[in-house]
This record gives sequence, structure tokens and C-alpha cells, in this order.
Amino acid sequence: MNSPFAASRTDSSSRATEATFPVNATEPVVARRGEFLLTSPRTRRLSVLCMTDDSQRTAWLARSLRSRGIDVIRAHHGTHGYYQIVTKRPDAVIIDSSSSDSVEAMLTGMLRPEMLLPVLVVNDTLSDEQQRRLKSHGVHCFLPRPASIQDLVDALRSQLEPE
Repeated sequence: MNSPFAASRTDSSSRATEATFPVNATEPVVARRGEFLLTSPRTRRLSVLCMTDDSQRTAWLARSLRSRGIDVIRAHHGTHGYYQIVTKRPDAVIIDSSSSDSVEAMLTGMLRPEMLLPVLVVNDTLSDEQQRRLKSHGVHCFLPRPASIQDLVDALRSQLEPE
């Protein structure tokens, strides 16, 4: 898969957006800010499913990620997250929770073994044993809480870029 952060596009309001990547293309489409791409129909923005246990934190994450050109899909609990994954097809999942128990509850209803989505968990109360258990559920990356938006974007980049 091409790097989701390697390309840009210009939307109809002539503002360049970041974090887009080509769909069904062999080479990334790259443009500098303000340039128009003739191939913009072949690109789409990166989207992430965001689940938190705090509605204000969810709103802040959504605003901050959208300002960086990343579409945010919200989910309120694990079953809703699973529904959003199946219907909206996000590129990654971010779970930000202050409680280690709620992280496990969110994951239990959401992830299935056949899903290969990168999952990032932001939490500062997880023990090593809980982290091992969550990794077996499909979590790819752990960040300490509070994590900055730049830390989240960097973690997304590291999970989504080809090695």
C-alpha cells in the first residue's frame, strides 16, 4: 500500500489538504500546497475511527485531526465501533481512554481476528500484562496519555507506511 501521507490534493475550495493517498494507483500523487491535481478523483483522504470515553476529548481529537486533513469517524462503544468499521471502512482506529477496563470493553465489541486495521491505544494505566492481552486482540501501538496530536499523527504514519 502506498503511504497515506505521501500525497496531497486540492479540494473544491482551493485549499490543499494533507494526508491523502491514491486509490488504485501504483505511484503516489504529490502536489505542493495550492497546486491543483488533475488526478484528484483518484485520491481520497485518510480516515480514522476515534473512540474515547470523554465527549470533549473526542471533539478535540476530531477537530485536531481534521485540521491535519484526516477524516474522523466517531464511535461510542465497541459494538458501534464494529458497525462503523464495517460501513465506513476507516484506515486505522484510535482508542483514547482513561480506564484500562473501558479499553478492553471497547475492543471486545469492535475487533475481529480477520480485521487487519492498525489500532492505536492512548492510555496511561495499562499494565504490561494488559498490554500483552490487548496486543493479542489486535492493538498495534500504545501511547501514554495525554498524547499530543503530533504523536498520534506520527504513530499513524508509522503504522500505515509500508516498511
